[in-house]
Amino acid sequence: MPKPTISVVMSVYNGKPYLSEAIESILNQTFSDFEFIIINDGSTDDSWQIIKQYAEKDKRIIPITQENIGLTKSLNKGIRVAKGKYIARQDADDISLNERFEKQYDYLKKNQNITFVGCLCEVINNCGNVLYKGKDKHFSKRGLKKFLSRNNLFMHGEVMFKKSNVVNVGMYREHFQYAQDYDLWLRLIHNYDFVIIPQILYRYRLISESISVSKYESQKYYAELAKLFFDERKENGKDSYDLYFNKRHDASIDLNIKSNSFDYLLRQAEELINYDNSIDAKKYLKEAWILGCRDIRIYKAYIKIFIGERILHIIRWLKNIRYRI
Repeated sequence: MPKPTISVVMSVYNGKPYLSEAIESILNQTFSDFEFIIINDGSTDDSWQIIKQYAEKDKRIIPITQENIGLTKSLNKGIRVAKGKYIARQDADDISLNERFEKQYDYLKKNQNITFVGCLCEVINNCGNVLYKGKDKHFSKRGLKKFLSRNNLFMHGEVMFKKSNVVNVGMYREHFQYAQDYDLWLRLIHNYDFVIIPQILYRYRLISESISVSKYESQKYYAELAKLFFDERKENGKDSYDLYFNKRHDASIDLNIKSNSFDYLLRQAEELINYDNSIDAKKYLKEAWILGCRDIRIYKAYIKIFIGERILHIIRWLKNIRYRI
């Protein structure tokens, strides 16, 4: 039996609400030469039953169930099982647009020097409504790498990469409970190139109920570690990953967690305000306020929301008057 060109790897933990939509977005791809490895990571809802139902209908699906071991280890397991030359990630609550695989594979095939490729994304809410759309940043190759070394440019599920090169750098590092993707991208760019296709091919679901300061703190904490290790490798040719996780870690990184989380929450709120989504913007501002950072930017953001809502109210009022006349 011939090997598939692409192996899709998706780990699921209690993903029932959006799982069918995520699976169908993969099965409906215009590029069909793939296997779909779905790992049920100890779900306690009906995720495994949903996965089995789809596997019975489509033989490209390879269902795996296991006790909960976490996302990072599950993804490495999926990569080891994968037979394809290329790995496409997919998250269980997101949506891949129909031409995603076709566009990404075509680019990787034509540009052998590229190891991983992303795309532009739409951010959607629980109901699938678009909150905002990604825009092309128009970076040079050097500028793109420099920006990535300070900020994660990718939604994890949007990326397709060459399996062999990812295996060469050690796959995902399993002590990274969060930001495991960012750590991987930063290890890859020392020796490999990447691109972002300037076309929306992926929808990332922002679930408002999941907004929690503790999660953001953990994400930012591990992202800071990834950047620290990147700088170490750039300067010394190696990093202190093994030493860090085998011994007491450097507490100086912890000092920045709170402020970094605040900056992240505020940045998300400002983007939502720019897209006239004041309802979700207020949720982020509330979480930023809880952190205790009485930054003047919070007040400015609230004022911006208030003015925007008042202007909208006035416009509606004027329209009503016009209709009455």
